[in-house]
Amino acid sequence: MTKFYFVTPNSFLTLPPVNQIYKYLRKEYRIDIIQSQILDYEDFFEKEENYDKVNVYQNFQAYHKQSRVEKLRKTIRFIILFLGKVFSSRQKDEVRIVYTCELFPLFIALLFKNEKDHIIYHQFEVLGSAMNSIDQFSLWYVKNKFEKVDLAIFPEKNRAKHFFDQIGREDENQAFILPNTNNNSVSSSLRSNNVKTIVTHIGAIGVNHNLEAYIKAIAQLDRADYEFRFIGRLTTEVKKLIQGYNLDSI
Repeated sequence: MTKFYFVTPNSFLTLPPVNQIYKYLRKEYRIDIIQSQILDYEDFFEKEENYDKVNVYQNFQAYHKQSRVEKLRKTIRFIILFLGKVFSSRQKDEVRIVYTCELFPLFIALLFKNEKDHIIYHQFEVLGSAMNSIDQFSLWYVKNKFEKVDLAIFPEKNRAKHFFDQIGREDENQAFILPNTNNNSVSSSLRSNNVKTIVTHIGAIGVNHNLEAYIKAIAQLDRADYEFRFIGRLTTEVKKLIQGYNLDSI
């Protein structure tokens, strides 16, 4: 029997592509979930029988503004739940596929991996320089044990290359490119010199996402030809930064 595990101390609910992956995989595998629930987000896992909630947040603001004590409790509870899956509820003939999108659960999965386990790391966010101590330690461990990762998924090829540069590895055979966006083509007949080119960023964005460099690039383009849109959750800092440039093309 093969079972597919979605595991994170945080939440998959803020990542729409995970919903599509889940819908596809549940046709083939039994599913087990460990994650935190955010009540003002659609919970696409809600009908799963094997669903352990690390924590429940009333809204995204509560989820985003966790105290250090809350984060520590959440981390400890995640470890307990994960180890429960590893040592208690697992059947002898079970093959386990563990899917995660963050460093810490990846570290835990690698630490307790056995010969029947397969581990998938799906990177949605670039690893930044301002990581907390847990993520720094997790990255150190992942660097040394990455050969135990069976598959690493990235939204684009340069992101995969950047990650392998970060962990000091040249072998990208473990990488699979799965774009976050669709691959729909646009007919050239729809293009017109009288229509602006619209460039859209969909998803949450923070000031540490190379935003200012992006806006400076926008400022150099002809505003009559381009329009830039940000659709998603923007922090107050981000809004102030964008508004500070006073660009009517945004």
